[in-house]
Amino acid sequence: MLALCAANAAYLAGLESAVPGGAVLVAGTGGPLVQMLRRADHVATTIDEHPDMLRATDGSALSAGVVLGAAPIVELIEERGVDAVLPFKSGPRLWRMADFQGLRVLASPDKLTRQLENKLALAEIADAADARIPDTVNIRLDAELAAAAANDGIALPRVYQPAVGFAGAGTVLLRTAEDVAALVAQAPASGGAGKLVEFVDGEPVTVNGVVIPPDTHGAGSEGEVLVGMVARQLTGLAGLTPTDFGSCGNDWSKPPPREAVVAVRSLAHRIGEVLAQRGFAGAFGIDVMLPTGGGVPVLIEINPRWTASLALQVELQQAQGMPTLLDAHLAAFAWRSDERTTLPELLAAYGPGEDAGCTRSTSPVATVIAYNATDAPIHVNPEFEPGVWRVGGEDEAPTVERLRDGWRIGDLRADDEVLIIPAGTARPLAPGAYLVRVVQRGTAASDGRARSLRPAVRALMDEVVSRVTL
Repeated sequence: MLALCAANAAYLAGLESAVPGGAVLVAGTGGPLVQMLRRADHVATTIDEHPDMLRATDGSALSAGVVLGAAPIVELIEERGVDAVLPFKSGPRLWRMADFQGLRVLASPDKLTRQLENKLALAEIADAADARIPDTVNIRLDAELAAAAANDGIALPRVYQPAVGFAGAGTVLLRTAEDVAALVAQAPASGGAGKLVEFVDGEPVTVNGVVIPPDTHGAGSEGEVLVGMVARQLTGLAGLTPTDFGSCGNDWSKPPPREAVVAVRSLAHRIGEVLAQRGFAGAFGIDVMLPTGGGVPVLIEINPRWTASLALQVELQQAQGMPTLLDAHLAAFAWRSDERTTLPELLAAYGPGEDAGCTRSTSPVATVIAYNATDAPIHVNPEFEPGVWRVGGEDEAPTVERLRDGWRIGDLRADDEVLIIPAGTARPLAPGAYLVRVVQRGTAASDGRARSLRPAVRALMDEVVSRVTL
């Protein structure tokens, strides 16, 4: 059996049904969601269900490594005969815990992924993949930078990105010298490492793929790269993220024009080839900007790991009768190879060709995610239950009513139903932490730029955030 391991159960929930024989879901937080999974006879547990274990972490981050080493989870893994773990995001502690328990880690080594995801390495990878990236300067947040901005030594506006981040955390738009000075003032005493990036106006999109390494699952000496469909990326939604470019979900109902889809998938394929050359295997994702007025897609970010949008994509792929990128990821690590989809079938669905199966239809589905957009910790209302909720009332003043358990898009039976999945309740949520996601049928974005929501969806998110928080 496979263990799906994440700091938050919401990032991997749903995948347990896509694994032959089922999977164990283990996480740091997400107790209410896990309780619902159990009611559907899925095996799941989180550390926040065990107060003694939660106290033992002494306030530290509930990373996948902390989760995998927790006593109740070790016991569950032994009871269920787990032989491998698929982490949402791995670090050295997870690898140590997996080795101690005799588990295979179905991910590329943590040292390699840290190197590849470091935003300061983007230029070198992009150059090898013949990809356009914004003009970029590596910097430190120090007095010298603030002085340069004050003396017009920096072309503004620019986007600041820290060396490593998640869901756009720490990424801000600097419009004036005063913005630069304020950012420097907030930096650690040693000066934060990062980069100043050209601001590219356009439409943000994202795409996921899988690298199957050489001589694995029928791949040749250079391996194979599979690439999924392109989705609009919801970013920087005021009130739902504290950062200018924070990722707030995806809208699958507004596919970009076909020529843009072809160009972005080709870019992702080239990036995958470079990752393969560096020894990477498994799922990855890239974020891309489609410039206003057209032109070559601009590579913004590489995520060399399982991504937050993949669980829903796997479900959509299943619903369309296609092989899934989860199956491809497991094939990349030769996990139970005889149960995997064949390589020719995977290539038919996700190969580099313009008419790959994944491009032939799109699903009218959107996910909108709210983070703690305040500057203080907040608490999730313990009385709020995840599941399928009906949306009623007026567009400007919606109401929500819980109907039943559910956490997959397939659990929605009508267009006025949505999935609402809040974070766990055991700990306060720090500024920028995941709060709640809403999955719905139909369009969420107001237009292709995806920087704003349709008024009815915006009102719904405001209502959900208010109901979920104390």
